[in-house]
Amino acid sequence: FFKQKTAYEIKECDWSSDVCSSDLSIGARDAQGPVAGAVYVPVLDEMFTATRGGGAFRNGAAIAPRDVTSVADALVATGFSYDPASRARHGRVVADMVGSIRDIRRLGAASVDICFVACGRLDAYVEGGLNSWDIMAAQLVATEAGCIVSDFSGGPVTPREVIVSSPAIHRGIVDLYSRATGGSS
Repeated sequence: FFKQKTAYEIKECDWSSDVCSSDLSIGARDAQGPVAGAVYVPVLDEMFTATRGGGAFRNGAAIAPRDVTSVADALVATGFSYDPASRARHGRVVADMVGSIRDIRRLGAASVDICFVACGRLDAYVEGGLNSWDIMAAQLVATEAGCIVSDFSGGPVTPREVIVSSPAIHRGIVDLYSRATGGSS
């Protein structure tokens, strides 16, 4: 989905719809994917940063996902489309998933949710219909922290299909999502 050899993506704060988790997210990529990313969360005064092969950090301290080993214990975040039909469809999927996990959270900004998985505040994140600027910086933070980032079937991530989780539960989250959608994403 990334066609240019080198590019930058900037996602600005949207104070009108997600004040508690608004952020400024900046990422750079090359033909192999993200190379550098920063996600700043002003309300928490937290800066998440990563470089390819250099690890992931929150305010300069290394981060890692929580060592959750069971999908049933997973705290999962998601987001919902601005499109009413997509939102209703995803709501049915989330309703099918909620009985198999610890709980669902809806915070507001995809990049913040992904960074919260990377630092262990959340265990997984599932959403579709995003844009590259929503995920590029946070995707690198999560990967460098030790998370697995994929599409809904466990393949390479695209902004249209995003699952982020700690390694031990990733396959289980992918399988749960597949069951909740009847195998179609």
